Amino acid sequence: MSSADPELLNDSTRLFRLLQNAQVIGSIKSQDKLRTQNQEFTLDKYTLLTPVSRALSNENRYKNFDAVADVIRQLKTHYNSLNDVIGEQKEQKSLILDHLGYILKGLEVLTQTYSDDPRAVAKIETTKKLVQTGMLEHVIVKNQTMSVSESESLPNIGALAGGASSSTAALDTRLSSTSTEANEGVES
Repeated sequence: MSSADPELLNDSTRLFRLLQNAQVIGSIKSQDKLRTQNQEFTLDKYTLLTPVSRALSNENRYKNFDAVADVIRQLKTHYNSLNDVIGEQKEQKSLILDHLGYILKGLEVLTQTYSDDPRAVAKIETTKKLVQTGMLEHVIVKNQTMSVSESESLPNIGALAGGASSSTAALDTRLSSTSTEANEGVES
């Protein structure tokens, strides 16, 4: 495909927008409100008029969580369509993994923001599982090619293995043993 191919341009534009939205989600601070009605997500800092503005624009937390889940699904679909061998696509896969980590960070903040709403917390937890499901093995494969010093940066990715409920140490142990097994297989 040439770089002028409309399908390729639409795909790269869509990926850029998804990554941009993931960064917005990851930059949420306590009490910020997410706006997802447009294709490009934005944040509202809380003011006394925020609830009125959100009601008028038909924004609410549950629609926002659905929009976040849609971004996750699209990123994972794009990730799974990429090839590990082609350099540019390999870089895109790494970028997508990083941005899924940003989303998890933002969802943690939203859990605190909406801690008084059990339905919202349940929806956030379900959305976190959507990121985590099927992504741990990709982190492990990525780690098999890392050196020991590079693998020390994995605690940031550790949330992909089980969010707040699983310890980073347990993930590091699993990743280290996988990396060791891979190295022993090469030596045999």
